[in-house]
Amino acid sequence: MIPPNSHRQFSCDADQSSEGNQRFTAEAMFAATIETSPTAMVMIGADGCIVFVNAESEKLFGYPRSELIGEHIELLVPEKFRSGHPELRSRYFESPAARRMGMGRELFGRCKSGAEVPIEVGLSPVRAGSELFALATIIDITERKKLAETQRKLNEELEERVATRTRELAHANESLRASEERFELAVAGSSDGLWDWDLGSGTVFFAKRFKELLGYSDDEITDDFREFESRLHPEDRDATFAAIRGHLDRREPYDVEYRLKTKRNEYRWFRARGQALWDSAGRPTRMAGSITDIHQQKLASRALEQSNHDLQQFAYSASHDLQTPLRGIANFAQFLEQEYSSKLDETGRDYISRIVAGAKRMQRLINDLLEYSRVESRAAPFVPCDLNEVVDDAILLLNASLEETGAIVTHDVLPVVPGDRAQLSRLFLNLIGNAVKYRGEQPPQVVVSATEVPGGFQLSVRDNGIGISGEHFEQIFEIFRRLHTQQAYPGTGIGLALCKRIVQRHHGSIWVESEVGVGSIFHFTLYGRIAT
Repeated sequence: MIPPNSHRQFSCDADQSSEGNQRFTAEAMFAATIETSPTAMVMIGADGCIVFVNAESEKLFGYPRSELIGEHIELLVPEKFRSGHPELRSRYFESPAARRMGMGRELFGRCKSGAEVPIEVGLSPVRAGSELFALATIIDITERKKLAETQRKLNEELEERVATRTRELAHANESLRASEERFELAVAGSSDGLWDWDLGSGTVFFAKRFKELLGYSDDEITDDFREFESRLHPEDRDATFAAIRGHLDRREPYDVEYRLKTKRNEYRWFRARGQALWDSAGRPTRMAGSITDIHQQKLASRALEQSNHDLQQFAYSASHDLQTPLRGIANFAQFLEQEYSSKLDETGRDYISRIVAGAKRMQRLINDLLEYSRVESRAAPFVPCDLNEVVDDAILLLNASLEETGAIVTHDVLPVVPGDRAQLSRLFLNLIGNAVKYRGEQPPQVVVSATEVPGGFQLSVRDNGIGISGEHFEQIFEIFRRLHTQQAYPGTGIGLALCKRIVQRHHGSIWVESEVGVGSIFHFTLYGRIAT
């Protein structure tokens, strides 16, 4: 949205405007809304077969739509939840009462990779003639779950995101009426605030939900651009208008965060996204989009920033206040062990040996904690990283243990990705090192591979080690979580937690597939591509 005094540069003459309005139909709004929505949307029939998916669904589940259309919806449901799925679907299609309770259910979805993703699903009934369909809006709530866990569920009330883009489209009257009905259902079921701006006249349609997000009833805000402009936080004006002009003039994506004043005279944070339409002469005629309430996210982010600050303070204390006395204890214990062990009995020598071992283990623990805390505090900018070189460096650093165990480490041709090279090196060093450490009776064999996924790559580190029981798949990535004693496998229990923190900093996720006695495969995703 731009100020009223900027409308002239985007206006068109009466004939051109009339032609554009004829082509801009409710069906075009519906199709553009669904297809370009930042929220995954999947439509199914009463038989459970998928009849429509949008682009965001492909990105979320990793399937091209050609592999989803016509398939059963249970393809996207984890096996452990499938037994009860037919009953729930049948109840939804047969019972109007069940359909009224179809919004906001937290479930799990199954990606093509096999990974399970926590999702929030909202269901809206869509009737085309006599046939009933269910339109599911699906949101990946992985980040929301993480924020809730670390900040005592500060972000539980984050609402669904639905954005709208519009395109010109014409169809027959009967198809138009069906599209209008579907569009109305999509708007009614959306938790976002939709808006549609006529650039020539300056009028803006604010959906009912838009007004509710600001605390107003439907009749308290008029269809005028000044309603938006007057509520925009003064500090956010320049960035907001620059983003609008960048979209209208240079067709840059419109995606901006700003604060709007509510009816209670307080400012709340929103994320706005939109899409414009241009006429045949290249002039923008209208722009439509949505706002999403991200106020709780902002509060949670500030809390996380404070947590990171506290963690950095701890790192300083650990490196200065703890290391020095601990180093003295370790040195004097070693001195006693070297100079006086002959004068002590076996019990005395055992005590000194335990002091030395404990001090060394505490030093390793502090060093690992420092490295864990510095993933964010001392992070380097992302640069192109050739993962072939990164893995080769890790193999070189592990050369002594590889020779000692007879381990063989190989890798496919790996991609070049944007990232922090030092952190990616530590990631592979930990995963390959663990594969060698937790080995079975046979010499370790480790294979590193990569496959393409939408927007990036999935890396895999496969071994033939002792394996992990399925009940421990989640806890192994938690800090200080260990499945074995120090005597069996020495360590601090921070290695995989550090791997997870590094992957998250690179906007990916990490998980494991494993079978006890057979081996493990650690998968993680890295997004972004660099031409080679």
